[in-house]
Amino acid sequence: MTNFLGLTDEESSYQNSNVVVLPIPYEGTVSYGKGTSKAPRCIIEASTQVELYNEELGCEPFDVGVATLPELKLDGVMPDDLFREIVPSVTKLLEDGK
Repeated sequence: MTNFLGLTDEESSYQNSNVVVLPIPYEGTVSYGKGTSKAPRCIIEASTQVELYNEELGCEPFDVGVATLPELKLDGVMPDDLFREIVPSVTKLLEDGK
């Protein structure tokens, strides 16, 4: 999997990034048709086609650094347990100032 916006390693390193993308592929409550767990990967892949320069802001917002973490492993996690699975990752990000 590529990183969000297709940024270089330097632009997307965790240490140099103020923003972090945490892919959460969850499909535990789908009742008709499967595929929602593929959404984070598809969004990240599509983001590589985004224009990096923002005309309204007159800059490239990705300059703040945008890291992409590996997808959380949530296979078999029940809806009631989902929050407990996500909180440690988000807590670490917040502690790291992301």
